[in-house]
Amino acid sequence: MGEKVKIKIKKKLVNGEILKTEQLHLTIPKVIFDELNWEEGTLVEWETDLHLENGKDDKVKILLRNIDDKILGEIEK
Repeated sequence: MGEKVKIKIKKKLVNGEILKTEQLHLTIPKVIFDELNWEEGTLVEWETDLHLENGKDDKVKILLRNIDDKILGEIEK
């Protein structure tokens, strides 16, 4: 059986403006989850690899990178 991937889109009205939140839901093996050891609410950066292998355009590699809170402090200064 294949892994499930789901995209949820939520919209809400704030101060007369529609704000949209997109969420990507996916299932990963527990051993990978345990190794990552990311806490609830961890900020993650998304990066794509646009150099597709074998000229096929049906799959794109993505990278999810855990962002250290110390980096956020430097950006806000």
